[in-house]
Parts: sequence; C-alpha cells; structure tokens
Amino acid sequence: QRDDARRLWSRLDPESSERLLQARNLALTPEALHDLYRQTAGHPLFLELVDAATAVDAADVHKYLEEELFSRITDVEAKVLTVASVFRYPVHVDALYVDESVDPATIRGLTEQSLLQEVSARVYDVHDVVRAFFLSMTTPRDRHRYHRWAAQFYVSRMNADPLEALHHFTEAEEVTSAVRVAVKEGRAILANGRSEELLR
Repeated sequence: QRDDARRLWSRLDPESSERLLQARNLALTPEALHDLYRQTAGHPLFLELVDAATAVDAADVHKYLEEELFSRITDVEAKVLTVASVFRYPVHVDALYVDESVDPATIRGLTEQSLLQEVSARVYDVHDVVRAFFLSMTTPRDRHRYHRWAAQFYVSRMNADPLEALHHFTEAEEVTSAVRVAVKEGRAILANGRSEELLR
C-alpha cells in the first residue's frame, strides 16, 4: 500500500523529461540530459526551474535547484517540508502540524506548488528530490527533534506503527524509547513478516 501511494507521485520518465525541456527550447546533449534527469529524478517542477546555463553544467544543477526552491517558499513551508522529509512513507496530515505556525493554508500552498503530494485523503508525501534537499539542510539537532516528533506521532496513533516508531526513536538517538518499543512490539513486528526491516 505504501509503495502504491508513492508511485502516485508525479514523476516523468526520461523521454517525457526531454520533451518538456524541448518545449522550453532547451536542447541538451544526451549526456547532459542524463545528468539532469539523475539530479532531478524527473520532478516536473524542478525541470521547469532549470535554465539553459545550469542544465548544461550538471555540477551546478543541485545548487541551482536548491536556491530556486528556497527562494520561493516561506520559513513555515520549509519547516513543513523538513518534517515531511523525515518520514519514510506517506503520512497523515496531522503529522505535519508540528507547531502552531503551521495551518491548513500552508499545506494547501505546498500542494499547489507541487512540493507536497496528497496521495490519498489527508495523506501526504514528498518527492525523493525534495526529501534529499531538506534532509541535507537540516541540522543534527533539528533532525533529532523531528525524528522524535515522528516517533511520538506513530506511537500516539490509534493504529500505531511500532516499526516506524522504532525507526524514528533510533534516528533520534532515543535509545531507551527504542528499546521499549522493540521489547514490547518486537514479536508482533516479526509476526507481520517484517524481520529484515526490524534487524536493519
């Protein structure tokens, strides 16, 4: 179910990406196109942002996209995308309300900008490129804080996901909490056929 939800995310294949760039009069060599596709993962928004100069110099694409992305969003939007990026899978919108500065208009705005994707009713995901951007920009302290938030979110849900809680407690370096989840829920996780994930 999670994999199906992630496949709903808008992602262009190499041929469609090339057609989009050609429609913008950006003619690239096969090598440049390959590098650009690799760095944008076929995200239409990022392909729209790239100009001719940066498209040719693939080494600058990541920096260019980063600058373009951060120039068009607010601090609160950046916070929401950071929180969303910490989750490994699509997550209920409640998980994105990390503090009082986030409101429904923030979520709607990010969805309209194609930076958040509603993969099912009130369940959101971020593109892998967005996730990589925001995780790379997060300080270790904030990363631990948001992983702690994610773990508590999974623990507090009516249909709790102990494996995801365990993952996030581990990433937050909350060892005692992680051990408690493992001891309490380990057998149930194994019974669900997720032994490899649990061992990782």
